[in-house]
Amino acid sequence: MKLMFTLNQLNNSKDDIVIYIYNDYGGTHTTALAAAYHLKEISQSERELTKEEILSVNYFNKLTKKDFGNIIFHLDYYGHLI
Repeated sequence: MKLMFTLNQLNNSKDDIVIYIYNDYGGTHTTALAAAYHLKEISQSERELTKEEILSVNYFNKLTKKDFGNIIFHLDYYGHLI
């Protein structure tokens, strides 16, 4: 699930700040792949990803219970916070 909003709606700033939040139950599979696509760490194409490509994604199957509820921040190529 991806939620998107602008802080402009909250603080009447003239510059939009876009924040993307990828969230799922465990946060270690779907969200890791979604963020990797967004960050262009893996390419979008019609072909299926290889096992090696999937396993090399940051945080894929690497988060633990202590990570639950924590947000992992990254900036995308436009400077948006994800």
